[in-house]
Amino acid sequence: MNTAELRKKLLELGIDEYAFVINGKPNYECTCIQEKNGKWEVFYYERGDILDKKVFETENEACEHMLQSMKEGYYIK
Repeated sequence: MNTAELRKKLLELGIDEYAFVINGKPNYECTCIQEKNGKWEVFYYERGDILDKKVFETENEACEHMLQSMKEGYYIK
């Protein structure tokens, strides 16, 4: 899975766009995925703090982790 497929799946699940950021600047509170130095990071961003950051070797691993985390989270309508 790549980030475009991840975005599509998150929206199909009814997760609001405000709840996640894909390769962009984090907003107030959201789950984020971004490529950094050839690796992929998934983390929760809250009030300027990066929480629960996980680093993955591949985009697929990071996307799968974020999808599962968001499914288990509180952002589903």
